[in-house]
Amino acid sequence: MKYELINALVTPFDDNNQIDFDILKKLIKKTEHYHDGYLIAGSTGEGDSLTEKEVQSLIDFLALYKFQKILCICEDCTQKVIDKISSLKIPKDFKILLRIPCYYLPKESGIIKHFVQIFNRFKQYQFIIYDIKKRTNSTISIDGYKKICNNCKNFYGIKDCNNDFFKIEKLSIQRPPLILSHILIIFIFRTRNRKTPAIIATLNFYIFTAPPFR
Repeated sequence: MKYELINALVTPFDDNNQIDFDILKKLIKKTEHYHDGYLIAGSTGEGDSLTEKEVQSLIDFLALYKFQKILCICEDCTQKVIDKISSLKIPKDFKILLRIPCYYLPKESGIIKHFVQIFNRFKQYQFIIYDIKKRTNSTISIDGYKKICNNCKNFYGIKDCNNDFFKIEKLSIQRPPLILSHILIIFIFRTRNRKTPAIIATLNFYIFTAPPFR
C-alpha cells in the first residue's frame, strides 16, 4: 500500500482583496518537495466565499504544475454542483472533491442518487467524496459506498474525517469488483508535518492507495 500527501492550499489575498498569486507561488515552492499534490478552493482555501472567476483563476494557475491536483466544489444541491462543474473549465487531470450534502436526517438512498447522478454526468473526471459527519450531519455506510462504486467507474475515493478507523479498514479491504483499479482512503492529518515550513498554517491529508483489485 502506498500513500500520497496532499496539501489543502490556503488562498492568499493582497491589500486590494485580489488573489495574491506571487504569494501562492512562494507557498508551493516552499512545500512542493514535501507533498505529492494540492487541493484548492476547500474550506482552508476560502472555497465558500470565492467567486466563480476566482475559482477559475486558481484552476488555471494550478494547471501549470505537474503534481496531483484536486478541486473542491462547495455546493450541496445536485443541480448546483452540476451547474458549477459545467461552468468551470477544469482540465481532465484535475480530480474533484465533493462533500456529502448537508441534510437533516437524510435517507442514504438520496445521497447515493446525488453522487451517482453527478459522477455519471461528468465521466471525464475522477471524484472524491468528502465524508465529514460532524459538519454535514450526514455520512455513507460501507454498503452505500459499494453501491456508488458499482454504478460509477470514476469514483476515485473517500476523504474520511470521521475517525472511524474500523470503517476505513473495511473499505480498504473489502473492495467491490467494479472499483476499476484501486480504492483510496483519505483522512485528515491533524498535526502539522514536521518537515513542512512553519509558514504553512493549513491541514494536510494522506491518500492511501490499495493494490489493484484482482
